Amino acid sequence: MPEYLFGTTLLDVDRKILTRFVRICSILVGRIVQSNLMDEAHQKLVEIVKIIEQNYGRDMITLNLHLSLHLCECVKDFGPLYAFWYFLFERMNGVLGKMIFKNI
Repeated sequence: MPEYLFGTTLLDVDRKILTRFVRICSILVGRIVQSNLMDEAHQKLVEIVKIIEQNYGRDMITLNLHLSLHLCECVKDFGPLYAFWYFLFERMNGVLGKMIFKNI
């Protein structure tokens, strides 16, 4: 990403995460599903998770980050993200979150 967009306010590691995230979003919000781009998006999601774990610790790998690793599978199974309701994915976050906090 051009330096002028972020100046020096982001650490290099955060810039790496952000550039991958922006690319992933641009792929996943597309109206046409291209297998090679889904593979690229998945690879970049894996890279983000690894970067976060290496730099910020395993505790920062949240349930949402884990579930995001399944986004490309969902797109391959159901089509573009805009074309299907994602409520079940969000609902599972709530169910699992309640189970975790209930047991604490």
